[in-house]
Amino acid sequence: MTIKAIILFGVSFLATFFHTPKKRESKSTNFDPEFYAGKYSYLDRNNHRHEIQIDTTLNVKIDTHDLEVKVKDVSADNITYVDTFGYHLKIQANESRPVRFYDESTDQTYQLSIA
Repeated sequence: MTIKAIILFGVSFLATFFHTPKKRESKSTNFDPEFYAGKYSYLDRNNHRHEIQIDTTLNVKIDTHDLEVKVKDVSADNITYVDTFGYHLKIQANESRPVRFYDESTDQTYQLSIA
């Protein structure tokens, strides 16, 4: 090895060694399932009232029927479920409670009120 190659290697090594990568800002996932738990109601496009119930284990019932869904994603302001057909169901919340329910199978978003 030549002196030039040794110096180049040393500079590269030191630059890599002392370089501190930037930390990624991770979203705080302080998620409390109790926040989503409760009974909510919504009106469908035919003006029929339905009740959606979420328990503390994030199981979902609509009009007392258990939904066969799996939790896909959870955050402080959103829960995304996937049903057996692959459609997404989303519960969106503001800072105080769940406020919207999106059903991908019908491409409809419903406003939630406390039942």
